[in-house]
Amino acid sequence: MTFSPNLQNLIDNEELSWVLVGGKGGVGKTTVSSSIAVRFAEVRESVLLISTDPAHNLSDSFNQKFGKEPSLVKGYENLYAMEVDPLNSTREIVNETNNPLFETLGSALPGIDEIISFTEIMRLLTKLDYDLVVFDTAPTGHTLRLLSFPTTMNKTIEKLLSLKNLIQGAWNTVQKLFLSNEESDNDEDMLGKLNTIKKVIDGVIERFQDQKKTTFVNVCIPEFLSLYETERLIYELFTLGIDSHNIVVNQLVIPEKLETINKILIKEEMKQLLKKVKDEEEKELIIKKLEKKSEKQLEVMKNCPLCLSRSKLQQNYVEEIDMLYEEFHIVKVPLHPFEIRGIERLKNFSKILFGEFENEKEK
Repeated sequence: MTFSPNLQNLIDNEELSWVLVGGKGGVGKTTVSSSIAVRFAEVRESVLLISTDPAHNLSDSFNQKFGKEPSLVKGYENLYAMEVDPLNSTREIVNETNNPLFETLGSALPGIDEIISFTEIMRLLTKLDYDLVVFDTAPTGHTLRLLSFPTTMNKTIEKLLSLKNLIQGAWNTVQKLFLSNEESDNDEDMLGKLNTIKKVIDGVIERFQDQKKTTFVNVCIPEFLSLYETERLIYELFTLGIDSHNIVVNQLVIPEKLETINKILIKEEMKQLLKKVKDEEEKELIIKKLEKKSEKQLEVMKNCPLCLSRSKLQQNYVEEIDMLYEEFHIVKVPLHPFEIRGIERLKNFSKILFGEFENEKEK
């Protein structure tokens, strides 16, 4: 079996409904997840891009403000985005319960605030009807905790329920002595909620481990720490039963590819600018100006000792990635000479991810 150097396999899987994108901080996860969402919006009925990273960047990526509710991305009728704040979600849930016991559990059990917020995200997604959901996740450590929460949550709930059954008599006495009837009923409501949450979590575990419906796209850069975290992430995903067979190696310094990409992107920029201009002389002036800009950028790239040195260093890690992950789709993405922000640049970036860039450069 051959593994193509692009993410086209995601598009080919018509059953796919969840795409999680993750990796070390600062490797370009938001750009990759946004570009994946933009590409899927061309072939799916409805797509939701959701950020679970407290340090949200989706708004910056699209040049559009997003909040905790799905918002339509400008220029689309089927692409939505939202940014969830796990800490605020937890505070809201605790305030809604208005239960001292629940607040105590929240402070006593390590990580329960993140577990609750994660459950709320999952519950929200079960209510929303989207053909495909792309997750822009937090850096590796947080993401691994997030993905292992379903199993952790099940164990926690089972332990709480078993403890209550074991000390039922003493519990009833404590309620009579210290709690009003209303507060006692609240505690029963809490246990009912725990059972409800457990059912939601069981569904999440099943979805996570369904390799036809869920996959994880790893994003890294060719550096030691990033490569180390990628190894750790892929191993943990394997132990959790979550499918992962795509790696995006981002920010590669490849002079020859940068030259071609630069030409294509200048061409795209030219198209956008010329749409607004009617005067032929002004059009010619814009074309000459952009061509000169392109030549100047390329000259800087070709005569940059730092770039050449960086490229040589990166090549060692790229070779290691190729050797370690022979059975993965490895997408090698060049470093761009500008930020990837706005719909047009995200579309161009997605062409590289999905192998459409190679066809584009032949035109």
